[in-house]
Amino acid sequence: MRLIRILTVLIFIAVSGIFLYNLYEIKINVDDSIPEFSIKNQDDVYRVSVNATEEELKTGVTVYDKKDGDLTSDIVVEEISKFITGHQCKITYAVSDSDNHIARASRIIEFTDYVPPKFTLSQQLCLYMGQNIDTIDIIGAVDCYDNKENGGDITKNVKLLSSSVSTKTAGTYTVIAQVTNSLGDTSKLQALVAVREKNNLEPQMEFKENIIYLKKGSNFDPLDNIKSLNDYKGNPLDKKEVKIEKTSVDTKKEGFYYVIYRFKDDEDNEGKAYLTVVVTE
Repeated sequence: MRLIRILTVLIFIAVSGIFLYNLYEIKINVDDSIPEFSIKNQDDVYRVSVNATEEELKTGVTVYDKKDGDLTSDIVVEEISKFITGHQCKITYAVSDSDNHIARASRIIEFTDYVPPKFTLSQQLCLYMGQNIDTIDIIGAVDCYDNKENGGDITKNVKLLSSSVSTKTAGTYTVIAQVTNSLGDTSKLQALVAVREKNNLEPQMEFKENIIYLKKGSNFDPLDNIKSLNDYKGNPLDKKEVKIEKTSVDTKKEGFYYVIYRFKDDEDNEGKAYLTVVVTE
């Protein structure tokens, strides 16, 4: 019995020794250090295009780990914040070492070629009495930053803030829409909507763009935006016969404007067209 007790004690000591040795090996081989970032001119604003690649966004950023060495190629752009001020955002980088230690660093970037979201119109803002259509179905939006793979389309973000439009009664109405991109930038549109009686014999005008954005102070000739003018049979008409019935456009001031065109065919059938204009800074 005494021999058994001695053997038991010896086995316990041996097992404990192996355990403590393995624990020591683990401890000396585990790296508790965190990767360290280095950002060139970190306190300066890094200016970059909205179309910059991830590699371009990481320009001047390196990271080193005591165990793994240079981990610069493993850096990822973890987040780009909404605008902080102007067109500046906070960009956050992240990296993980072989012991799953995650390190982060950030700096301020500024998009040099950013422009706010712009609205699009799938047709002129002219509806016919009794027509079953909502203005929200006509208004879209594009952005220089979001959804680039689909041409910047952010129509899903468009919201109708106000609309007095009724296709039960002919007249002019106002619609107000809003769109916001992922950077938190919001654009608004206030536009004139015309509701008219349908005349199947009236000539038709097609614009190059149903909504035009102009820079404040720029020149504007409403006739330059005419793509085609045809009678009800599809025969082309002379664009020289087009008259500007009314326009509110003042390129000296930011704002929302419209142009109303009037034209006739050879049979004296009259048509109208409605252009939406936005003047920006």
